[in-house]
Amino acid sequence: LSGWIYVSFFSWWQMPLLFFISGMSTYYGLTRKTNLSFVKERVYRLLVPLLFFMVFLFQPLAYFFPSGLSERSLSHYFLEFWPYSLQRLYLSDYTGGPRWAHMWFVAYLLIYSIVLLPIFRRYTPKVTEIHSTKKQTKVNQLGKIIIPAIPFIAIFFLLEPLYPGHRNNLYSDWSYFSYNLYAYILGYYIGPFLNFKELLHRFKPYLIILAIGLSMIIAYLKFFTENFDNLAYSFSFLGYAILYGLNTWLWFIVIIGLSSKFLNFSNKLLRYLNRASYPIYIIHFVVMVIAGHFITKMSFLPVFEFIMLIVLSFPATFICYELIKRWSLTRILFGIK
Repeated sequence: LSGWIYVSFFSWWQMPLLFFISGMSTYYGLTRKTNLSFVKERVYRLLVPLLFFMVFLFQPLAYFFPSGLSERSLSHYFLEFWPYSLQRLYLSDYTGGPRWAHMWFVAYLLIYSIVLLPIFRRYTPKVTEIHSTKKQTKVNQLGKIIIPAIPFIAIFFLLEPLYPGHRNNLYSDWSYFSYNLYAYILGYYIGPFLNFKELLHRFKPYLIILAIGLSMIIAYLKFFTENFDNLAYSFSFLGYAILYGLNTWLWFIVIIGLSSKFLNFSNKLLRYLNRASYPIYIIHFVVMVIAGHFITKMSFLPVFEFIMLIVLSFPATFICYELIKRWSLTRILFGIK
């Protein structure tokens, strides 16, 4: 249970935050790209790595993932498991959707960016307005904390009872799909204009305390309140949705605000990690699952297995990246610029 609480604490806002930042990146990208160059870049950076992962990397991940498979060998993998898995690329046994595992983020981002391109191009704020003091002072500071959270609240309240959880399968994930879609749109239209550093400074430490407090309340309601999931479309569930949506937006402000203040610099290490982050995101889960399969066979205590998993998979992932970036073909397949 403690593990689920730990993971959920971040999952409530971590991925929406990445979509929010992606929306900001799309805004700046469209200021210097044509529609055609933007679509080409999306295909190169998102579609190609996604398809490569689904055809070649999802298979070993699924093969070594904890399951009831009694036989694991090279011959069994290539002659039986891989051909069978390729026939079911569109249907994962775990999610009921395409076999893309953690690359669902890339798939969703690809869909968002292509579908919304005409709207973004038609209704794009001018670059000169980004640092407009007059524009930023029109909205009350408290309104900047509450108003952007309202669509999060509405989406969660209306759709979560119908499509609960984070299914990441596109087919029946419309609550989480819409939640992240709004985060992406919000990042495009609000991200470049809002001074997160100033907003956090004005209300610090209240925003940080409130964000942590809301996360603790949500965790209590979710994990320690009986039958809470059956309260859909009730006043109790509306209150839960308000806490959930507000919590998401508060963590956006806290994380980006703190980053603007303390991480607004660059060095060789950060530049290296910036280039490595995307291929490492693609490969890391595969490395962890394969390493975990062999580590758990040693029958150590869980805490030692956890330490060994980190010690082995962390450098192994970076070694894979160093190999990937050295050949043109693998650079293309992993979306490296």
